[in-house]
Amino acid sequence: MMLRITAVSGEQKGITHDYSTLPITIGRYPDNDIVITDGIVSRRHCAILPAEAGTLLHDMGSQNGTYLNGVKIGGDSILVTGDVITVGIINLQVTICDS
Repeated sequence: MMLRITAVSGEQKGITHDYSTLPITIGRYPDNDIVITDGIVSRRHCAILPAEAGTLLHDMGSQNGTYLNGVKIGGDSILVTGDVITVGIINLQVTICDS
């Protein structure tokens, strides 16, 4: 499985990250896989995790929430190709490729 995350808005617009292993962490701290320096993003905001059901988006108790396709997630949500994750003011589009 290969996961591609592309920033479709904000200061990182157009930047693409490719991953062949999970988990992927997203947040403000520099030790995250995807670093977003927006002040409303938590240090460890959310993660993308492997699961039997597929690939999960998991909010890590962020202060301002994680959104999937414009809806704030309350727990884990399954990701599919084309989904848009919003963290702070950054929108990240997901592409999942099975190999």
